[in-house]
Amino acid sequence: MANPLRSVLYLILLAFCLLPVLPITLSWIETVRGKRKLDSVQIIFLTLVSVSFTWIVLALVSPLMLGPIHSSARHLMISCNFLLMTLVAIAAFIRNKGITGAVLAASVTALVWGYIAIINVPI
Repeated sequence: MANPLRSVLYLILLAFCLLPVLPITLSWIETVRGKRKLDSVQIIFLTLVSVSFTWIVLALVSPLMLGPIHSSARHLMISCNFLLMTLVAIAAFIRNKGITGAVLAASVTALVWGYIAIINVPI
């Protein structure tokens, strides 16, 4: 019989990894419906966040999508995604002069990449 505490922990971690779905979705809705003219920079920010989050989802389905276990390519992909999401969050914050959906989406996605980086550290 499976340990119920372990099952609950797995569900919490899965929910944490899928947390960026809400701010990404709300940001896309806000960007597409909110203004008369579409903001191309905002669309670029959200596209980068969406692609980065797609890598997270692919890694949840098959961890080898990030690269071979404990390889330099895997660590480079994780680090680059973390750095990219951090830079997107900072750029969106500076551009919009405050916390917007894109800032929140990039920040939460960077947080998930940070968690992925921590659990992939070789022991």
